Amino acid sequence: MPDNPNAITRLRLENFTAFRELHMRFSPGLNVLIGENGTGKTHVLKVLYAAAAAWVQRDMLFETKLVRVFAPEPARASRLARDGDGEPLLAEVSARGRSAHFSLVAGHGPRGVEEMPIDTAPAPAVYIPPRDMLAQAQGVRRLYDTREVDMEEVYVDVVDAATAELLRPGLVAEATRSLMTDVEVVIGGRVRAVNQRFYLERTGDLLLEFPLVSEGWRRLALVWRLLANGQLAPGALLFWDEPETNLNPKLIGVVVEVLLELARMGVQVFIATHSYVVLEEIGLRLGPEDRVLFHALYRDEPSGDVRCSTTDNPAEIDPNAILDTFGDLYNRTVERALGERR
Repeated sequence: MPDNPNAITRLRLENFTAFRELHMRFSPGLNVLIGENGTGKTHVLKVLYAAAAAWVQRDMLFETKLVRVFAPEPARASRLARDGDGEPLLAEVSARGRSAHFSLVAGHGPRGVEEMPIDTAPAPAVYIPPRDMLAQAQGVRRLYDTREVDMEEVYVDVVDAATAELLRPGLVAEATRSLMTDVEVVIGGRVRAVNQRFYLERTGDLLLEFPLVSEGWRRLALVWRLLANGQLAPGALLFWDEPETNLNPKLIGVVVEVLLELARMGVQVFIATHSYVVLEEIGLRLGPEDRVLFHALYRDEPSGDVRCSTTDNPAEIDPNAILDTFGDLYNRTVERALGERR
């Protein structure tokens, strides 16, 4: 399994949004975040993505990208402080050969921003939000450019990533071509982009504009496009918030296999999920060489602070809000069935 030279290794947050203090370590392969609503799964993904995107752009400060990704009102990093605007906060992301550090010492004090890039530019970083953006790609870009609405930059970033020109076939690695073929079989074609409009191109030159394509298929079509244009090449980083969104459970296995294959290719993958099926599919499809870490975010009692428990064994995730809920559903179903028989 190839090593990702750009893999993020650690995260440290202090007084940042939902977190009083958080330390996390990551797998260079697949990282799975679970937890109840309000425990900060999406915020972790966004902080990591902001750092990775800043590294790629080089002239973009980590602080600037944080503000654009979170879109607080007013648009300043101090609004991200857990204990109130202007309070001290810290966000630090470490990767192989580079780090991004932002700290606000006091509400009126200095801000410290450090960038320590290595000589070679990292591969792309892609953030896929829960909502599909490609069906309205032109409108998303126009609204962002004109500032008609306050928009988290992840939405326009994924449109730009998908719009990038396709690589020449000879530049696409064999493993990538194989994965693209697997996705084509599921969605029934390839993806074409014309003037920021996306189409599913089927056999016989039939073009279906994205608003006419099943939203579940559009999720996989986006992955195909990102593979075809090199955004998900070895060394890249993928952040996917709730990959199960709008998918029939029958398709979740396909998505999980795509995620594992990406990790096997050398893409570092981060997902946040509420899906029991996603967790089970990962556990069933894991191979002996796969590198996966499960991160359970939870609120500690009685402090209420968000903590993180990490394991490489899906059977040892603790606490596991997803499994607990399905266990409760099962018990209630059995109790009701037994009661009806009496």
